[in-house]
Amino acid sequence: AFTNNGDELFDLSRLTLKLNSSLIDMNQNFSLKLAGNYKSSFNGRVVNNADCVLDANYIISDNSDSKANSFDHKIELIQAKINLDNASCDLKGFVALARNSLPQGKISVELVDYENLVDVLLPEDFIFSKPYTKRFIAKAAAIEFSNEVKNKVNFDIDFSNKGISLGRVNLLEQKDN
Repeated sequence: AFTNNGDELFDLSRLTLKLNSSLIDMNQNFSLKLAGNYKSSFNGRVVNNADCVLDANYIISDNSDSKANSFDHKIELIQAKINLDNASCDLKGFVALARNSLPQGKISVELVDYENLVDVLLPEDFIFSKPYTKRFIAKAAAIEFSNEVKNKVNFDIDFSNKGISLGRVNLLEQKDN
């Protein structure tokens, strides 16, 4: 895309998308692969370079043999990664959904420069403020507040019969913190 003066505003030249559907072990499997990048030489942009990779499966169980599958639908994140300049978010894992039970699974989260990531991704009028979201991520990643700044945080999002936990924080136990 270009400005009225003919200057390049941004470039989306390397964008690929692949969708696939298959039947594996009597389960319908939908596969999505997405990759792309964004580059801008325009001054004043919040993000000048962005890269995105998504490799995911959505599986619908046949459910004729309930012991073979413990789910009706399953989302598998083989890789979900976004890079925004020096900040990034990387997700891997799965969530299994069944009609008669709570979601089950685990998604591993790695955030690099998470404070800038929150600043870029959350709008000003989001339901949770940016400072609250940053504190929540620090709590989930078990970062102790000190003079030491952690550039990279890791935690898991666990889905179990106990509810949803982000790192060491169980969402059911959160109130007005």
